[in-house]
Amino acid sequence: MPENIDDLRKDENLNEIESKIVEILSENKKLAYDLSELAELVLEWIPEQIKSPKDYFLIFIGSKTLNEVLDNLVKKQKINKISARGRIFYYLG
Repeated sequence: MPENIDDLRKDENLNEIESKIVEILSENKKLAYDLSELAELVLEWIPEQIKSPKDYFLIFIGSKTLNEVLDNLVKKQKINKISARGRIFYYLG
């Protein structure tokens, strides 16, 4: 069955975000980041990728959130998560 090209582009951009998160975590393998820290690092990276408002919406439109992207990475066993000190941390290990 044919796929909607806009939906495919959203998934493609999320794969870029997944790759960036893994890259961020691999830079400091002994550190764990919580959701807000990772969001800040991803937001620093996003302006390089966004050339227009349309690019922004292609990345973030829909029900996918950073939390869902992180959960997908955990399910794919690309990153790990740990719950400590009342927060959830993500790390590569």
